[in-house]
Amino acid sequence: MVNIESNEVWHNLHPYDRLYAGGLNTFYTEVENLVHIIWPGMKLCPVCIFRQGGPAFLHKHPFPPKSFIHLGDDVWMGEQAELQLFGATQADINGTLTAINYYDRCYLAELFYAELFHEMHHVYQRNYMTSFKSDDPALVVTYPEDVENDALKLFENRLLLQMARNQDPQLTGEMLDLLFSCREKRKGIIGNEYMEMEKRVESIEGPATYCQYQYLQSRQEKTWDKALFAVSREKEFFSKLSQLSFGRRNLRQRLLITGLAQCLILANNDIPNWEQEFFHSDLLLSDFLFTRFPVKQVTIPDIDNLRAYSSYHLKNEQEEHQRCLQVFRNQNGICVEMTFKEMPECRGIDPMNIESVDENTLMHNTMLKLGKDGNYLSFLTGGVISEIVDNLWQVSSVTFFLQSREHLQTENGTVTVSLDGRQLSWRGEIVNESELIISLELE
Repeated sequence: MVNIESNEVWHNLHPYDRLYAGGLNTFYTEVENLVHIIWPGMKLCPVCIFRQGGPAFLHKHPFPPKSFIHLGDDVWMGEQAELQLFGATQADINGTLTAINYYDRCYLAELFYAELFHEMHHVYQRNYMTSFKSDDPALVVTYPEDVENDALKLFENRLLLQMARNQDPQLTGEMLDLLFSCREKRKGIIGNEYMEMEKRVESIEGPATYCQYQYLQSRQEKTWDKALFAVSREKEFFSKLSQLSFGRRNLRQRLLITGLAQCLILANNDIPNWEQEFFHSDLLLSDFLFTRFPVKQVTIPDIDNLRAYSSYHLKNEQEEHQRCLQVFRNQNGICVEMTFKEMPECRGIDPMNIESVDENTLMHNTMLKLGKDGNYLSFLTGGVISEIVDNLWQVSSVTFFLQSREHLQTENGTVTVSLDGRQLSWRGEIVNESELIISLELE
């Protein structure tokens, strides 16, 4: 096997790219040694790391694209743009589901690789889980904003935080009764569909976040690694359960940590073989937890102080939605408003980075991809408002801003925009134009 550092292409890379790509082989060796401890039975997958607008590096991939260059140490290099990679997720690369992560952000390499292991667990889930129950991200957009529900969620956060850090079985049993009772009450407030959505996110994201957490915890041989885990344990993970969040803001991010907390409760209380039992069961994570600790409904204590937080901040949150919309509409540049004659296909969306202004208006802070036959819109850098019908997959109109009229072209009945991170090519026409607003009607 050729050593990666002997490759001429390697030496022409920016030191920042070499920093991350050079750690791939070490990282993979680490997880090969740790995986049987962190999640017994988990099968590993190929990985791909990349920088937006820069290189992409594949490792342990059986069929790298032909354009990729072999650097050595089972590492292959190509271009992010060729694969159209985005975010920390999973992607099909040449027929093989691959864990991906991006390193062009202020994020320590150790934390970056822990997150990559998180994505590797998602690949394992999708390839091998007996009953993979994905959630519907459209429900995040319409999730009820209710004072009592938010107050009860804050109480749940406190219970989970205490249980995740405590190994007293009696205390855990009492708190699980309260957790179960809170969830039953919240189901009556928001409805079973939204409660089911929460539980599904916890079931998929909780175990993956648990793997991320345990990877950091398991590699504490050096003083730096011990210090980093001690800080990360609070900042990256547990702090999410002590922070105040309301309505739809950070809703999905919270569920990663409530799912993690449930995995830690199972692990801390010596439930044997719980990882594979859950993985191959037909149960959602919280339902599995409640079967391992039989629970009963109990009286929920007074939470007036949490209602005070909730009623005040939820009102502010809803006002902030409208303020952000106003700031968007008042920005400098040319406002481009697009409507569609027929509903386009929603080909890509990032529900973790969508802000819901109201039940029909969404602000996209990262990816939005639409298409219809050969027509396409691919916006990767946010700054887009969409109007939806019924759910986020049904987009009726899109609004964005351009800094120059030259950036939008029309030729032979096709409207195009070609900018870094923003690509549009769609059959249609300009139906109205002024100095500050362009209205398009697209097929």
